[in-house]
Amino acid sequence: MRREKNVPRQRPVRKQVQTKCAAERVSKNRLLRARLVHSGIAASRKRGPTMYKTTIDHVMLYVRELEPSINFYTNCLNLRVTEVVQGKVAFLTSGGPHHEVALYARGPEASASPEGTVGLCHLAFRVPDKRSLAEAYRKLIDSNVKVNPVDHQIGWGVYFSDPDGNRLEIYCDTRNEPDGASLWHGNNRPLLEARILAQLKAPAAGSSEA
Repeated sequence: MRREKNVPRQRPVRKQVQTKCAAERVSKNRLLRARLVHSGIAASRKRGPTMYKTTIDHVMLYVRELEPSINFYTNCLNLRVTEVVQGKVAFLTSGGPHHEVALYARGPEASASPEGTVGLCHLAFRVPDKRSLAEAYRKLIDSNVKVNPVDHQIGWGVYFSDPDGNRLEIYCDTRNEPDGASLWHGNNRPLLEARILAQLKAPAAGSSEA
């Protein structure tokens, strides 16, 4: 029996339900974002002109042993040791302050935080441009550190772990780049090694090269 012409096909019920659920999720996410933005603006207005200003100063990380951790942070992240206290705590800086990273040795038997617990997700170290990120990436690879590069569009991030499993990131801002974006929106793109290493051909920051 031939089907009559010009009769629209009905979309399968399951697909209709999936489409509806996806639309509801998008709507809920938009409402949540709007609510969070509104509450943030309201809180900033309540703060008033006399409220003190805060900035991030340093982070202290628990490690098992100090020596391998110091070697890692000075070699792979180009930090400098400013002070070691009683062979148990090390303070490191990238230049200006006394320390930006402190390492506290808990002993070789110390256990790592279980997966799925709340707390610090990762610590990011910012570099000024893509070339600097490529230099850091090459250093990590040469040091046999396992890396996971991601293009967040607002920035390039290279994720890795220190010898004790603390999650770290080397990051550069790309919001003003031709392929960048002003907001993240949860969108990530693959960041291939060839694309990263190609940045080594670019002039270094502050260079007079054209």
